[in-house]
Amino acid sequence: MNKKDITDYFRSNIFESLAAYTGWKIIKSSKSNGIVSREMAERYVEIQKDYPNFFDLAEQAFLIQFVMLSLHSFDSDTRSHSLYKVDEQKTKIFIQQNKNVLDRLFDLRNNLFAHKDATLGTSRYTIPSI
Repeated sequence: MNKKDITDYFRSNIFESLAAYTGWKIIKSSKSNGIVSREMAERYVEIQKDYPNFFDLAEQAFLIQFVMLSLHSFDSDTRSHSLYKVDEQKTKIFIQQNKNVLDRLFDLRNNLFAHKDATLGTSRYTIPSI
């Protein structure tokens, strides 16, 4: 793949990642009195209680998809297509400027989603507030 093909691929990847984040945020936000009215939050919570398998699964799938697709762009493995192959210098600068957020996402991916770290458990993992 040439740089244009890689850039086009990641442009699409960004939109898929944003869609996954939006789906996750909508499900999470619908339960929050601070975002929707108390009446709406209660209504959405009741609906989600009626279909817990769907909403729990959808919420988790959206979150995992968002994290995995977002980090795909920053794969440093030479066998992978990543933004390093488009512009290594700018990619490194972006990563440094967004280090805190990316480190938290990489930590989630590496220790909870891609691999289940048996020594850490899951209690220390919290998703950033929406």
